[in-house]
Amino acid sequence: MPGWMTSAKAPIAGVTLGCIIYGFATSTFAMTIWVLKDRRKIPVNTAMLTLATVLWILSTMRACTDIAQLVTAFNNVNLQIPTGPFDYLLDFSHSLFVFDQCLYYISTIIGDAVVIFRCYVVWKKWYIIAFPCLTCVGAICSFAWVEWCFAKNIPYINWVLMAFAFTLSTNLIATGLLAYRIWSVGMQTYRHFDSTYARSPLRPILLVIVESGMVYSAMLTIALITIIHAPSVEWVVNGLMTSLISLTFNMVFVSIGMTKNLQNSTATRTPVPLSVVVYRDRTQTEDATETGPSTLKVSQFDHVDTYV
Repeated sequence: MPGWMTSAKAPIAGVTLGCIIYGFATSTFAMTIWVLKDRRKIPVNTAMLTLATVLWILSTMRACTDIAQLVTAFNNVNLQIPTGPFDYLLDFSHSLFVFDQCLYYISTIIGDAVVIFRCYVVWKKWYIIAFPCLTCVGAICSFAWVEWCFAKNIPYINWVLMAFAFTLSTNLIATGLLAYRIWSVGMQTYRHFDSTYARSPLRPILLVIVESGMVYSAMLTIALITIIHAPSVEWVVNGLMTSLISLTFNMVFVSIGMTKNLQNSTATRTPVPLSVVVYRDRTQTEDATETGPSTLKVSQFDHVDTYV
């Protein structure tokens, strides 16, 4: 497949940068375990703890697989041929490469599914996530076909573009809906609790969710563009993605833990818990808010901060 890479430096750079991002992902994973296991911060959610572990394991497996590909490419057998390492790295049908991409696609699908689930948790309406679910299913089908194309060594570029487009759409739409819901509910809730709040305590979590979504979306956009126009760059970006997904997933929980620590250390009054999002009953008078949340008819997002 000439033109896909002009130098074997691309996969080396991809593995190097991927291992650096993996180091950051491992650090945030350790912090996430600490946050999720410390009941003083947020109640333990087994599903989120399991997903954080699975994503970290996938990023670990992919880092090891990438290193194994480089070691195999530059072994004694391939070095006996002038273009041996280069030819091996260009052969996308060998088992290590197919397995490597499978790990990436699985982590991508998990990441998209988590964003959709978080969106549903804060909206509680199925129709809100209908379109992101459709694009996620499209991405799953496209990734499965791309894997088959890799294994059979047949053209696959159009399917890769389609898969990236589907997962980018899923991430942008679900993240946008999630961020808007947290922002709107947070502003409404904390104005009714106490007018002296300068800003909603949910804002740090909102910023991390938006930043995480934008970083991931930016990397997907770069991959989408470079897969045709700059394949060497796409190879490098591809190597970062699995660890980046784990990193962005864990950043939300780290932010929750830091926000709760800040609340506990600086609050001079009883803080409003992040796990309770309260809506004011429109039938009540404005004076009712002065008596505190116990007088309000409320609906709750049960432990929202364990999911978002």
